[in-house]
Amino acid sequence: MPAGAAAAELSAELDLLPGLGAGVGAGALLGLLALALARRGEARVQWTLGRSRGGRSARVGRCLAALALCAALTGGLSLVFYALLVALKDS
Repeated sequence: MPAGAAAAELSAELDLLPGLGAGVGAGALLGLLALALARRGEARVQWTLGRSRGGRSARVGRCLAALALCAALTGGLSLVFYALLVALKDS
């Protein structure tokens, strides 16, 4: 999301809201990808009975993926709420 705001700031063609929307979408996709990879890592550690190591890294990755999904959800909700406020202001 900060990358979307920075891109909107540096670009003359991109406004803030589309930039933030793209940042929220990218954050959600990357969060889902990180969650899938963390689950795969946890499954590998469980399959090898811990011999492959990395169980702690997989758990930390899962927590960070959940945090990224929460941030994307919060950003999406804020954009929806802003759109609702703009729509109600015009009517």
